[in-house]
Parts: sequence; C-alpha cells; structure tokens
Amino acid sequence: MKQVHWLHTPLFAKWYVTNRCNLRCRHCYLDDYTLRPPLGRLLDVADELSDAGVRSVAILGGEPLTRDDLELLMGRLTTLGITTRIATNGMYATPERVLSLIEHGASAFQVSLEGATAEACEAIRGPNTFPRITAGVEALVAGGACVTLAYTMTAQNYRQLPQCLDLAEKLGVSEVKLAPFIPTGSGAKAAQALSLTPVICREIVTSLSAACAKHPGLKIDGGPFLRRIAITPRATQHMQQRGTFGCGAGTTTIIINSDLSVSACDMRTQSERTTRRLGEGTSLADIWRDSPLFARWRDQTDRADFAGVHQHGCHLAYQSYGKDLFGNEAIRDER
Repeated sequence: MKQVHWLHTPLFAKWYVTNRCNLRCRHCYLDDYTLRPPLGRLLDVADELSDAGVRSVAILGGEPLTRDDLELLMGRLTTLGITTRIATNGMYATPERVLSLIEHGASAFQVSLEGATAEACEAIRGPNTFPRITAGVEALVAGGACVTLAYTMTAQNYRQLPQCLDLAEKLGVSEVKLAPFIPTGSGAKAAQALSLTPVICREIVTSLSAACAKHPGLKIDGGPFLRRIAITPRATQHMQQRGTFGCGAGTTTIIINSDLSVSACDMRTQSERTTRRLGEGTSLADIWRDSPLFARWRDQTDRADFAGVHQHGCHLAYQSYGKDLFGNEAIRDER
C-alpha cells in the first residue's frame, strides 16, 4: 500500500460561501440549506487563504450566485492573485450577472447538468430546470467565460453520456467533467435508483474512449472513472509505488464550510468538520497541520474506516459502495 503524502500548506481550497440554494437536487450531498456567512468574514478568510499560500479556490454552495455580494469576494480573491472557479447550477447566470462577475475577476465557471435531455435533468433537479440551466451556460459562453459542464453519472443517466458530450460541444463549453454519484447526505435517499456498479463504470469508460475521438476539441475530465484505463509510464512506476496524494482530500486541498469550519472531503462536510472555525483565534495553517480530522485522511491513525485511504480513487465512494468501483480488477455483471 502506498504511503500517503501531504503538503505542509494546502495549494487548493473548495469554499462553500453559502449553503442556500434555489434547488433541492435528489443526489445532493448537503442536508442543511440555511447557512450564509457575512461578507466581512469571507473577506478575512480570503486574506488568510492568500497568507497560507493557497493559489486556487473553487467557489461552491448551495448556489453561490444567490449571494448578491459575490462580486466583492471575487474582486478580493482576484486582487490577491488567487485563481477561481465558480460552481453554479447556472439558473441565475443572466447576461447581466455574467458581465458583472467577469468584471470582478470571475472568468471560470462550472455548471452542473444531469443529462442531455430535459427529462433526465429534471428527474434530478426539478421541473423546468433544463432550459434555464442551458440558457445560463449560453450566457456564460457568450460573455467570454471559460465554462466546464459537470455531469454526475448515475445508473439513470450513464447511457446518455455520448449525447451529454454532444450537448456540451453544441453549447460551446471548453471542458466536460464527470463525477460519480455517491449516496451520501440527501442523496442517500435516492441510492436505490441512482447507485453505480463496476459494470456501469466500465461502460462509462467505453463511452469516454469513443468520445475522445469524436470530440477532439473538447477537454474531458473523466475523474475517477479513468482509473480503469491503465496508463502507467515506465519512468513513473517507481514513484507511484512509493507514495500518493490521492484525491487531494487533506493532502493538497482544504474545504471551507459555510460556518467557516474546515473539512477534508467536500462531500463529507455535513458529517465531518473541525470544531474550530476560521477567524476564532485559530489559523488555517494550524488546523491543517494539527487537526485529528486531517490526520485520518493522511493515514496517520488506526481508524478502520480510513484503512486504505487514498488507495481507491474516491475513498468516500469506496466506503459508501463497499467496493472499488474504479479499479482495473476483473468485473462480474452485478446489475
């Protein structure tokens, strides 16, 4: 088993600037939609991120665009030299709001979509969401933003993957990112209908292989699914055997929650967060270095539920499903 490496200061942060959201998606990993920290606290945290050496921040929610002061935070992060990406459902991305955000330094956006059709999307996100989301994507692209279209792959939508990539190219986005459905938070209630199997993951990879040839101009981030494609250059084999940073949870990446507590995994923020909060007499650097929470994610404890952490692509998926969905082992049909 590889040794888990970790940096002495995080390079990346995922920051929940609000939990408030206009949607209640079936696969959501949040179950609290009330928190919204004041702008002044956010600006202080932005300064602390810069002081700690964090160079890139993903702005998350809830729905970040529900904040009418988001531009002020983006302006501060831009002034500090921190690159950003806003993860949004796109429904508030009007041409006017897009222009305002871009003027304040927000140039990269990630928009979530659940399939290539209204039926597939609205089964997860609710009635009449598909046309509003795609309109938001079009407004972002037209405004000059760099747009990533993110799909959460489930047992219900994975066969639409070729059409999802066609839609992405039609909308003019620069990248597609795939993530697996993980039955946690509110999404645990939909586990029976949406959960993946190793066989489904293998079929997703088959679709991805064909898509790369069909869409040469589209950047495709296959996430953990691409662990099924064994690409191990001879020169790096020795290095890979020695250690790993894994998915980045607790090793290169820190999660800042809406109550300004800190987590390691962005999908475990409801159940696993520090008791200490930023701005309450403790620094981000101290929490990163000393918190028992991060020690677990670095394989520095004897906790059985963290045995093999960072060895299976997504540790949370491994725990939730009780198997490695993304490895290259022989697969039997489990559907």
